[in-house]
Amino acid sequence: MKLASLALTACLLLPAAAGMAAETALSEYTEHSATADIKVSWQRSGLEKPDAVSDDMVARKVREFRATAREEHASLKEIRGEDTPPLEMNLKGTLSGNGRTVTMLWEDYMYLGGAHGGLVLSSQTYALPDGRPVGLNDLFPNTGKALHLISVLSRKDLLARGLPQDMVMAGTMPEEDNFSTFLLEKDGITFYFSPYQVASWADGVITVTLKLKDLAGAAPHRQYWK
Repeated sequence: MKLASLALTACLLLPAAAGMAAETALSEYTEHSATADIKVSWQRSGLEKPDAVSDDMVARKVREFRATAREEHASLKEIRGEDTPPLEMNLKGTLSGNGRTVTMLWEDYMYLGGAHGGLVLSSQTYALPDGRPVGLNDLFPNTGKALHLISVLSRKDLLARGLPQDMVMAGTMPEEDNFSTFLLEKDGITFYFSPYQVASWADGVITVTLKLKDLAGAAPHRQYWK
């Protein structure tokens, strides 16, 4: 890893994705200081480029949080005094797959001294066996048409759960950023919404799973599904 201070520890877990090695290695990094308490764990795919992308992202996020925590902690210390605890980052990357692709789902939790922390989810999907990145533009021949259909179906599902209409409508606009966190299932796609995107913090992470048959109008490229 480019950030020299990140020492990696590997251990073995149960299989995380079909088509991958029988055992999946886990990288871990921890850092404790007066201003920052950082914990990171992320599974390794065994694919050179995807693992390098993950390592680089971890290094960048640790570096950025360390700098942010140093500044924010100094401000909080002026208000709360010498007993101000360190600020927290807990970053976790979990692999899953459908036999044709593997996805790294990232859960990025940070506490910067407010009433509660913040949680942001993101994902990176790769084709097997070559590790080529896969985005919505690869899954559908017309991304705009696909986003419109995904938006309509997601809104219908979320509103039926009684979630706030204003948040659902804003968080499911047919824009790629709103649907960039996803996992390919064997017969569909699960989209992940971070807290505050379509619901309150108390509602936690919201997911919507759409079946391939429901997305037929957008003509999904079926080579990415089993």
